[in-house]
Amino acid sequence: YGPPYPPQVAALGLIPDVRVDVPICIILIIFFFAAALLNGAILARNLGRGHKFLPSGVLVGFCLTRIIALSLRIAWATQPWNVSLNIAAAVFAAAGVVLLFILNLLFTHRLLRGLHPNIGWLPAVNAFFLFTYFLIFVCLVCAITALVVSFYTLDPVSLHDCRVVQLFTSTTLALIAFLPIPILLFAAFYPGLRRPEPFGYGSLTTKIILVLTAATLMTIGAAYRCAVNYAVRPVLFPGWWHHKACYYIFNYDLELVVIFLYALFRFDLRFHVPDGACKPGHYAKGQHAYKRVSTLTVR
Repeated sequence: YGPPYPPQVAALGLIPDVRVDVPICIILIIFFFAAALLNGAILARNLGRGHKFLPSGVLVGFCLTRIIALSLRIAWATQPWNVSLNIAAAVFAAAGVVLLFILNLLFTHRLLRGLHPNIGWLPAVNAFFLFTYFLIFVCLVCAITALVVSFYTLDPVSLHDCRVVQLFTSTTLALIAFLPIPILLFAAFYPGLRRPEPFGYGSLTTKIILVLTAATLMTIGAAYRCAVNYAVRPVLFPGWWHHKACYYIFNYDLELVVIFLYALFRFDLRFHVPDGACKPGHYAKGQHAYKRVSTLTVR
């Protein structure tokens, strides 16, 4: 038989079957569809009143990628011999989560600017975050390329190279998922040289807690996926970490918690900043639109 070839190592979540995976995937699709509708409604309502907050649209797009990934997994369950469906499901499963990493970093940067305007607006800090976004894109492209190539070769050297790329990208993405946590802890406890510049609705402390919670959940999921890549096992002898419960909990379930956490706590109001903000003092200009001004106390 020619390529694509079935994998020789155990895959995360193992090969799906109709009896177990299809009902779980259908339930998850319903939740992601509800999350897409919720964020889509928030986005449409905000645009209708001139309140532009594009991260709501990003979450809609993320939910759609998850619906596609789960639909492909259902199709794969009905045709477990179809390696092409395996590849497509794996690609979409790997591609979506980086959107949540980007949102967490975006909100972290806004909080750093709000808490420490003299630091958060520095060109070097802006360049660091832009480089991190670029690094996420590079890791995603490399990871998907290595994943696809591994299905089309039996050469040990090529398979080893693909594995090295996958280990590097999964480790890098796990570190990026963790990155908001030390930055926010620094921003929260470092004594500022200037008064904080509040932005959006609610307290800065509540915003910090929201992003810390989301970043912690995303770090758990990314660390799990990274550890699984290191703990490789033969396809016929998978480890407990490959099984379906771990796969769904550490991937889709954690992502759903983050999506609904942001939406239900109205992140579209809490993390909104004025259009064109580009230097210290600009965040404060948008505060007149909110009845309750942010402070450093929990509200």
